[in-house]
Amino acid sequence: MYGPASAPGMRTRKVSIFKFFSKKPKSDKKNLWEPGGIEEDDEDGSQQQAPAPAEILPQILALISRLKSTDPLELSRSSAEIVALTNRTTAKEDAVIGKSEIMQALVHVLCKSAGNGASSGLGGAAAVQAWEECRLDSARALANLAAHDADNKLFLAGQPNALAALVAMLRGGGGEKGQAVAARAFFNLVSNRQAAREVSEASGALEALGRAVLTGKM
Repeated sequence: MYGPASAPGMRTRKVSIFKFFSKKPKSDKKNLWEPGGIEEDDEDGSQQQAPAPAEILPQILALISRLKSTDPLELSRSSAEIVALTNRTTAKEDAVIGKSEIMQALVHVLCKSAGNGASSGLGGAAAVQAWEECRLDSARALANLAAHDADNKLFLAGQPNALAALVAMLRGGGGEKGQAVAARAFFNLVSNRQAAREVSEASGALEALGRAVLTGKM
């Protein structure tokens, strides 16, 4: 009996194993998961020009004080800037950024609510919307910084309030965009065994993650 590759009438081709040794190595920074590209573009659909790597770190560090603002408009602008910058950082830069106060500041914004003493000239509904955008951008930036650095993963996984905020987003608290951002953040976290253990112990996290998988959100 003939095997499938040598059956009469079938064409075969020779393959050299040496081509596998000559393949170029893949980049060390992998995009673990991207939710359909709904996050990175600006509101008008345009893309911001990437700054040089040497310029990114000081720009991000300069935004720490602005993330402590109680004005939702100022927070919205600074959060959006951090997202744009962390979209382009390298794994080494993520590690350096994680050692600054930026992760703590982003967690603080993520866990805020519209009623936490917002001082701005915005009306009630507009202020709430601005706060939600700030929280969504802070989650985006945290997901970016936790994508490739183990210490950043462990820091975020060790913040119960941040995990609770991400669970709420995953359940639909921030709409479809919020679900996509939270799913990406959790996907990045559970790629680390210790961080995954922390996530599994967070209230409601496993149920929300299971539902997200079943509904195609992850």
